[in-house]
Amino acid sequence: MTIEAWIKVNDGIVLGADSTTQIWGRGTDQNQTEGVIKTYSTAEKLFRIDELPIAVMSYGMGNIGNQSIKMLLLEFEKIIKKETKEVKGNIDEVFNKFEDFMIKKYEYAFNVSDKPDIGFIMGGISKSQLGCKSFELVLPSKKKEEKKEKDLGLFWRGIHNVWNRLFRGFDTRIPDFLNEKKVDDQIIKEIISKYKLHLLYEVMPLQEAIKIIHLILYVTSAIDDISIGPPMCGPPFDIAVIEPPAKFTWIKKKEFKIEGGP
Repeated sequence: MTIEAWIKVNDGIVLGADSTTQIWGRGTDQNQTEGVIKTYSTAEKLFRIDELPIAVMSYGMGNIGNQSIKMLLLEFEKIIKKETKEVKGNIDEVFNKFEDFMIKKYEYAFNVSDKPDIGFIMGGISKSQLGCKSFELVLPSKKKEEKKEKDLGLFWRGIHNVWNRLFRGFDTRIPDFLNEKKVDDQIIKEIISKYKLHLLYEVMPLQEAIKIIHLILYVTSAIDDISIGPPMCGPPFDIAVIEPPAKFTWIKKKEFKIEGGP
């Protein structure tokens, strides 16, 4: 599983990801059943594309066939390097090529009925624009969502209920519970809209946006750590900022290291 978040403000976009991922493959049982066969806590899930002001995050499974998401992104990067300046300078064009690339890779690797869910977030800026965009691609459904320059806001994927409680002011399972208890729909709508946290996306400085993304990753991982069950997300975190006209900055990025032992 994972916790990932991104925030779009007028000054730019901030993206952040944890390091937990699951690997899909054939098990060691007699039937070699396909499913989750391994969980890693040091995965890279936030990537810069070439030297462009564009980043990609992945969530869900950490591989497509025998390739990690990192190696797939490096392969895609080689394709983009060969493109014209016009293509590389337009995030819409880059996403269209990314979409085609990932769908082909996914459909070639998973030709069974029970296919794993993998999602991608692309965020960044076109060189001719001042506002940032983000795109989301979900496989195998091929669902796409675009957030244009004017679509400011805060978004998150993965272990969502922890931040839902803090941001929306209620557990997102409550509306279903109230429906079961025959509570009037209008009352439910009033309840779920009343306590939402309001943020000033239009004028928020990027430093405050960075703090929010780090808070989402940290709080969600901390609650997951003390909750019953196997770990579903956790540090270290990677966080990047993209701002006009075409600047990319790593705020936090993992490094290889050895911890403990002789």
